[in-house]
Amino acid sequence: FGMLFMIFAVWWSVNLTYRHIMESFSPLIQIAQLLKQQKAYNLRFPQSDIKEFQELNGTFNQLLDEIQTWHTHLQNENNALSYQVQHDHLTQLPNRSYFYQVLCNLFEDPNQRQNLALVFIDNNNFKAINDQYGHLVGDEVLKEMSNRLKRHIRQNDFVARLAGDEFAIILRSISKVE
Repeated sequence: FGMLFMIFAVWWSVNLTYRHIMESFSPLIQIAQLLKQQKAYNLRFPQSDIKEFQELNGTFNQLLDEIQTWHTHLQNENNALSYQVQHDHLTQLPNRSYFYQVLCNLFEDPNQRQNLALVFIDNNNFKAINDQYGHLVGDEVLKEMSNRLKRHIRQNDFVARLAGDEFAIILRSISKVE
């Protein structure tokens, strides 16, 4: 009878310990799956009352801090590079490539295509400004021209610098030619 009691006590103790360990693993597995599926780098592993699990959780949390920092850094770098590729460095306006991309996207949508107006602007005698006053003054003229264009278009319109002294504006939601 004593032997049966010992076996039962050992079985019960092992079973209880096993359940406690599995309960401690469950949050680790859930968070690891979320990290894999959603790339939710802001999640952290919870506190554990088992010393070894707490050390493991702390190490994983430090790794997640580092991954989140690098992920944010890469996103910021990608955004900056994307901006540089799509914008003119002098005027900060969208460039020719980005302009054509937006224009093509608008023309692919039949609902928007019918309500668009396209305005091309060329600064007459701009070469004379560069020749007479220098390229620094010419650059300032282009900057001022881009600032004025940005200030005088509607919020949903799109202005871009195509090249040199050439600009283009896409006017959206036009209902009358006037």
